[in-house]
Amino acid sequence: LRTLALSLAATAIGTAFRHLGFADSSIISLYILTALLTAVTTTGRICTIVSSVLSVVLYNFCFVTPLFSLASYDRSYLVTFGIMFATAMVAGELTARIADNARTSAENAFKTRVLLETNQLLQQAHSAEECARVAMNQLVKLLKLDVVFYPAEHGTLDKALYESAGTENRSASLLTDYERAVATWTYTNNKRAGASTRTLPEARCLYLAVRTGDKVFGVIGIALEGREIEAFEHSIVLSIVGECALALESDRAAQEREEAAVLAKNEQLRANLLRSIGHDLRTPLTAISGSAAILRKSDERLSLEQRCDLADAIYDDSLWLSIPWRTSSPSHASR
Repeated sequence: LRTLALSLAATAIGTAFRHLGFADSSIISLYILTALLTAVTTTGRICTIVSSVLSVVLYNFCFVTPLFSLASYDRSYLVTFGIMFATAMVAGELTARIADNARTSAENAFKTRVLLETNQLLQQAHSAEECARVAMNQLVKLLKLDVVFYPAEHGTLDKALYESAGTENRSASLLTDYERAVATWTYTNNKRAGASTRTLPEARCLYLAVRTGDKVFGVIGIALEGREIEAFEHSIVLSIVGECALALESDRAAQEREEAAVLAKNEQLRANLLRSIGHDLRTPLTAISGSAAILRKSDERLSLEQRCDLADAIYDDSLWLSIPWRTSSPSHASR
């Protein structure tokens, strides 16, 4: 429709040129311009070819004697038609290539920007789930496809996360037992599997291990739905998955450092507690051992009252030690 509209518009303007006395070369240039505009505003080569054919036919029908007929009294117009058609085709082809290159460059720039944005967003994530969500959202933005993520916990895959590329929620068909089994195979073997691969190709998703070296932090699944990922897109996908793996590794390392710091602090508190308890125990134990030594060595030189006092002191101190929640000092210490 766009090609037809441009051709009719060129014919209308050419009719005005004819009434104004413009040369036929101006009308021919107008139709060549129409082929260029068609190549820029449409996709593919078919519209450009149709525009070139329409340009020759409409020029012959509307502006060559006899008017409103495809016949021509002057045989030289056949050469004009051939040159006009070839010029329109070549110009349209070159313009189409330029437009395709421009679209490809814009798409590549967008994909590269998505990758750079992924790195920045992952740096701002504060948990493993946030890192996974960032990677999933960026893959959805890049591919316009649904994405699932299976985080790895304690040697197995945990509950899957799901991100939809549209308004329809298809998690029921993507989070089946079979799909999870394929993801588990990817996690266990540290290799890709699923759609577009030779390993379990019946799966709806292409599963990639989120890994750094031999350490796998999870599995990402991309619902291809029969689509083939281009080479440049594939490299961007692998880069996003790699960035996610590095972020997850950093997050896990931070957790391990935090746990180590808490453990060291607990050990320090334990040591301090033991020192405090040891200090609190030495006072009554010293009194007990001293009183017992006096009773043992000086029993005959002590009066009955003195021996009873020493025995009472030993009894009070041992009683205080046997009840650890007592906060008061032993009774004999005050004496």
